[in-house]
Amino acid sequence: RCSLRTPQAPGGGLATLSGQGFGASLLVRIGGSIAPIIQRGPTEVQVQVPRGSGGGAVAVTSDGQTAQCGQLAIIR
Repeated sequence: RCSLRTPQAPGGGLATLSGQGFGASLLVRIGGSIAPIIQRGPTEVQVQVPRGSGGGAVAVTSDGQTAQCGQLAIIR
């Protein structure tokens, strides 16, 4: 379970997700593109929005389980 705390961000900017159950293997996708993890804790993850991203659905896959976190809009 997760939620997107940053509904808008520029490409290359940061987005924050909050939730629970972020396991050892964690992958975040924004609009289908992998978003590099910048910082993580037990209930919060900060990722970099891929440059050139068009935004879209934010999904977190952790220990084989995928959760939808919301929609990210790109600020130009």
